[in-house]
Amino acid sequence: MTTKFHLTFLLITALGLVSCASYKEFPDRVINTDTELGYLKDYFLPKKVDEYNKAGIDEAKRQRIRNEIINGRLAAIDIQFSLFQKNLHEDGLNLNIGSDAIVLGLGAAGALASGGTSQVLSATSAAVTGLNGSINKNAFYEQTMPALFAQMIAQRKKVLAKIRTGLASNSSDYPLQQGICRY
Repeated sequence: MTTKFHLTFLLITALGLVSCASYKEFPDRVINTDTELGYLKDYFLPKKVDEYNKAGIDEAKRQRIRNEIINGRLAAIDIQFSLFQKNLHEDGLNLNIGSDAIVLGLGAAGALASGGTSQVLSATSAAVTGLNGSINKNAFYEQTMPALFAQMIAQRKKVLAKIRTGLASNSSDYPLQQGICRY
């Protein structure tokens, strides 16, 4: 086996390991997501809406049940949105960095196959420089994704403000169905 082969193998292996690493910028949740969503599933069941409807003219009870249902659903929606955000971000990072690493590895392998110590050093340098650029570009965000999430979060806050205003009203002015339809 030649030195060039060993260097090529070492470089491609290193790039492959880097590309397989999972980049995590979101903290782990305090409680397991499935457990947390399990606690909130009752707020989506028809029996809870039936409980609201059966409260009749007892305004305090109707308002309490309405608020429980809407707040429970909002909590579940927030969890799902957080997971969506985290997964989209991490999947994009891993895909971009992984594909960049493969392209760089193949380019370096091609340069190494043609021979020469200077070509080996040049290819290795290009691979390291390219991978560093990929990590900087992808791991520290592109400008589009943060802007998109900022818009989504701002819109969610507007809707939440309307819901919170409605929850302060009585159930005749802001019935359960209106609160559910807001999101």
